[in-house]
Amino acid sequence: MSMRLIYRNLVFISIHVVFTVGVCWANTSELQAGRFAYVPNLQAGSVSIFAVDDKGKLHARGNIKVGSAPRNLIAVGRAVYLVDVWDHKLSVFSIDAQSGGLTPSAVLTTGQSPEAVAVDPHGRFVYVVNGDSHDISAYRIQNEQGDLVEIGRYASGQYPTALAFDPCGRFLYVTNYLDHTVSAFTVDSDSGALESLGLFNAGDNPAAAVVDPTGRFLYVADGIGSTLSSFRIKPELGTLGLVSRIAAPEYPYAIVINPTGRYLYTANFGSDDVTTYAINAETGIPRIIDKIAAGIGAFSITMDAAGERAYVANLRASSLSVFNVHAEEGTLEPVETVQADPGSATLMLNSVISGAMPASCIN
Repeated sequence: MSMRLIYRNLVFISIHVVFTVGVCWANTSELQAGRFAYVPNLQAGSVSIFAVDDKGKLHARGNIKVGSAPRNLIAVGRAVYLVDVWDHKLSVFSIDAQSGGLTPSAVLTTGQSPEAVAVDPHGRFVYVVNGDSHDISAYRIQNEQGDLVEIGRYASGQYPTALAFDPCGRFLYVTNYLDHTVSAFTVDSDSGALESLGLFNAGDNPAAAVVDPTGRFLYVADGIGSTLSSFRIKPELGTLGLVSRIAAPEYPYAIVINPTGRYLYTANFGSDDVTTYAINAETGIPRIIDKIAAGIGAFSITMDAAGERAYVANLRASSLSVFNVHAEEGTLEPVETVQADPGSATLMLNSVISGAMPASCIN
């Protein structure tokens, strides 16, 4: 079964913010955090560039043609990495620090139907999940320009769709949409190579995953089964133990946790809304505390680095929703809805961080 059939029949819009990571050897101070946003347009074969103002609002700054079906991207230091699900390629672009404009610099071959791309928390390696070839491509970032060298390919489960790292970058978790599992891997800190820790059952069709900021829990959204699974990550081992699996609103296809780890959010495609969960600090079990309407077909959600704003893509409405996040209560307040181009697949906000690890990661 090829997931590309989905893209041929739907206007596929999602919004997923992944933050620019300041690699340890790269001086990215001229790239102000949260200044630009990048949206790959699956149907148009382009990337839209937005400026982001101090209230989190989006201001269109033009488009660049990039390929057949750009699916997902991530901004890392001075580079943007973008995967094209039909061309089976990973493209590299340099970011203009003043305008946010993109200049193409390289194209690499991936596996079949690359669905998502992520960078490790140290900012040294890039990973791509390939749906139809059921594997993961790994690359090393060579320099501050973001040039890549392939490390290798690693088997996953059936049709991997998303990636989630623990905060220390020691473990990688991949959702496998068609065999109902999550793959767990250790990440070699020197080479970036992956070693499998096995497969763990995660509901009917796990679509997205996130690790909490403490690195103790993994949360998996089951898109078709409409559940939310919580797993405890075993310290030093990285293996998973199921804690809870609760009913979620209809078709939760995306998931994010705020930086404090107190609140979790899902974008629910079937019920056209966003659910807020409070997380029990001891058990890791989430409970629903609020729900707010988004657009028709809410398909993805992300948050800025400070946890002050959330962004939702509404697939059927072809729009992007911006929300303020109330820090104490965790609830969302609408800011604006921006009409998007048909097929907008991901929204990435640039952010610059040091790459330094939390104190808990230091042995």
